[in-house]
Amino acid sequence: MPKKREVVADTSALLSLQAGDLLNRIGEYFTFLITESVTEELREFAQHDDELGNTAQGVLGKGEVLDERAVSMTEEIPEAEPTDNEVYNLALEKELMLITDDVKLCRKIEKVETAFSTYFLGFLVESDELTADEALEKLKSMRDRRNWRENIIYLTTRKELEKLL
Repeated sequence: MPKKREVVADTSALLSLQAGDLLNRIGEYFTFLITESVTEELREFAQHDDELGNTAQGVLGKGEVLDERAVSMTEEIPEAEPTDNEVYNLALEKELMLITDDVKLCRKIEKVETAFSTYFLGFLVESDELTADEALEKLKSMRDRRNWRENIIYLTTRKELEKLL
């Protein structure tokens, strides 16, 4: 198997990938660089006995695909949460794509390539790991478990996956 690629991921993206039962599969190709704050957020969510808590516990149990890194804060995104600034700075420092499902954060970032967690559905289809139909089913599962309804993440990804049918 080729060397795994690295991406930076925030809490929202990791939760979505776990909700779609994709974290292990994507972890065969990618290592997710995270910050201490992402780990702390996941631990906070994991304390709750609900769907989100169970999902966070699942992410924390996938340590083999996560790589926590220290980060130097060199830039700040105005009005962004500290964790968002950390993952942004890590992506900036390492010159890596930032995977986030925070639509507002994506709009504020200019110096780093960003993608939604659903980016990996297209990747898996192109890698012949999933059919387009299977990817659409995973997308619907992510939408339902993450309460996306008909948001921009769901709609744009559905449109792209339907082109692959």
